[in-house]
Amino acid sequence: MKRRTVLIAGMIISTALFVILGRFVNIPLGIGEQRLALEFAVLGFAAAALGPLPGIGVGFIGMFVLNFLLGRLWWSEIVAAMLMGSIIGLCERSLSILDGGFEPRGLLTYAGFSTAACALCWLLICPTLDTLIYHFELGGTLLYWAFYTISVVLCTVVLGGLLCLGLGMYCQKWPLTR
Repeated sequence: MKRRTVLIAGMIISTALFVILGRFVNIPLGIGEQRLALEFAVLGFAAAALGPLPGIGVGFIGMFVLNFLLGRLWWSEIVAAMLMGSIIGLCERSLSILDGGFEPRGLLTYAGFSTAACALCWLLICPTLDTLIYHFELGGTLLYWAFYTISVVLCTVVLGGLLCLGLGMYCQKWPLTR
């Protein structure tokens, strides 16, 4: 298949999965209203497999539609998801998932990029934007996002890593792009 076709199809499917998981799969953590954020496993996987631009697209469109369906538009979350997709997407070339060059040790690269992206986006960007845009108190906002970051890191690194490993093993036999 042509790379462009794979990227467009992957972006559409990943965005749909992001919205469906975020909207309909709710696993509470028992800390306030915190939940396991499974949709970010799809975002991390899509960004690592497809690259930074599709990662931006999945993060922006997915979070925008998800927020819209939930009846609110939190621009801090939308910007953070978009930035997270772009940062994780930077490791796409070194992982070579779609080209059949993926190796299991690439999971360490993926985990490093994912953890750094989550920490930057959900511990720095989101609380800062919440304070600037919505005039929330920084202390309470930071505590909320700290717990959320743990959930996002776990889902992105563990579940997204398993998705990367699965597609990487598949593409070693049957590469999706040539």
